[in-house]
Amino acid sequence: MRILNVNDNSVIFEDNSLILKDCVQNALERGILLLHANLENADLSNMRMYGANLTGATLSGADLSRTRLARANLTNANLDNANLHAANLENAHLEGATLKKAALTHANFTKAELLRSNLDNATVSQSIFRHAHLDGASLQTIHMERSDFSQAVLTNAKFHGAVIRDSKFSKANLEAAKFHHCQLIFANFDNANMKGADFRNCEILNSWLTESNLENATFMNSLIDHSSFNDSYMKRVTFHNVKIENTHMISAGIIYCNFTNSVESEPLAAAMSDDVRNGILTGFMPSAILNNVNLTHARVNRTNMERVQVDRLTLDKALLQRVILKEAVLSNVRGEDTFFNECDLSDCEMKDVHLIEAEFVNGNLREANMLDRVSMDDTLFQNCDMRGARFDVGNFDSPEFRNCEYTDTEIMNTESEEGTED
Repeated sequence: MRILNVNDNSVIFEDNSLILKDCVQNALERGILLLHANLENADLSNMRMYGANLTGATLSGADLSRTRLARANLTNANLDNANLHAANLENAHLEGATLKKAALTHANFTKAELLRSNLDNATVSQSIFRHAHLDGASLQTIHMERSDFSQAVLTNAKFHGAVIRDSKFSKANLEAAKFHHCQLIFANFDNANMKGADFRNCEILNSWLTESNLENATFMNSLIDHSSFNDSYMKRVTFHNVKIENTHMISAGIIYCNFTNSVESEPLAAAMSDDVRNGILTGFMPSAILNNVNLTHARVNRTNMERVQVDRLTLDKALLQRVILKEAVLSNVRGEDTFFNECDLSDCEMKDVHLIEAEFVNGNLREANMLDRVSMDDTLFQNCDMRGARFDVGNFDSPEFRNCEYTDTEIMNTESEEGTED
């Protein structure tokens, strides 16, 4: 049996074995380097190949199930369509390797080096990539479930069109990673570095992005539902054209973020629910939709939320500073001890809003409509421009107005009118 060089068909190793697996085993036992070996479609299952040098080897279509390849050198190897079920590649070198359409089920890649590797269309199920290095790797249209990438390095990795379910990226480095048109369900990104990550046209459901660094991240044209951004650092995050529902951002730092419409709008991912796909977020008003979002203890600073449509928003002890809510529609908002400093709520429409001990300081509420079930108990308005605003003081319990401008303000008092009728 012969092992040939894939480049020139020269003989790398030859013996009297009747099957290729035995020939490979004999070559490894004799210390033969299998550089550029042609092992296409070979049955190498259950072998011990610890530390084997397979640099540049062709293993496409090979059966490597349950094979022990710990510390093996597979740099620039071709493993396309290979079966790596339950294979052990701990501390292996796969820089520049291709694993397109490979089956990576129950595989162990702990601390493996996969820089610039290609895993496009691979199936990754219940596999471990803890502390692995996948800098610049391509994982496009990958199907991943119940896998662990905790503390892995995935800077500049590409996940375009990936489906990721019930997988962990906690404490991983995903700086500048691209998740275009991805579906993320029950994904865990807790404490991850996602600075500059791009989640454009994604569907993010039941996922955790808590205590993460999302500075300069992008969620353009995405649907975010039943997810958590609690305690995350969100500076200059782009939420152009998004729909956010049933999501918590408790104690998050939201600074210089932008929720306005995008001139770069693209078709939404096919995985989107029908109401989104059929036109809720196609570039016209509102600029974004937030349904049932919890911003308790959040710090929202210098963020543009112009024309945002909000329904069911919790603002307990939240700090909003220099937030633009111009022409926003704010419905079913609840908050206690909420502080609005230098916020622009001009031309906004409030419906069923209930704030207790809130403070509006140096705010712009010109032409704001606060007539529809808006109550503000023990609320302070200081140095606010309320010209042309409409509100019903009968729904305000013990409000305090200091140095506010009221020109053309429409002030109603339904309680007084009802008393007169009696």
